[in-house]
Amino acid sequence: MRSYLGIITSRGLESLFLESDYTLRFLARLAYTDQPVRAVCYWAAMHVPEATEIQGQLDDGDSDRALQILQASARFLGPILPSDVYSLRLS
Repeated sequence: MRSYLGIITSRGLESLFLESDYTLRFLARLAYTDQPVRAVCYWAAMHVPEATEIQGQLDDGDSDRALQILQASARFLGPILPSDVYSLRLS
């Protein structure tokens, strides 16, 4: 199982990346810079085959289906709030 980060919008899943501190800061900046906020950063833990399937859906432009697979296959899934990112910068 691996940890992934990404962005979810009203259109569905927008991105999926392996977790890293750099990726977290980059995605949080993308998701939370615009006001009002129109996206949510997320963290998910899942097996690599499911992540590969999700990436295939994203590559095909099917963000709704990618989100459905993420919700069905992630063992853990939750939002990363702007305050979470801020607290990481302090530590």
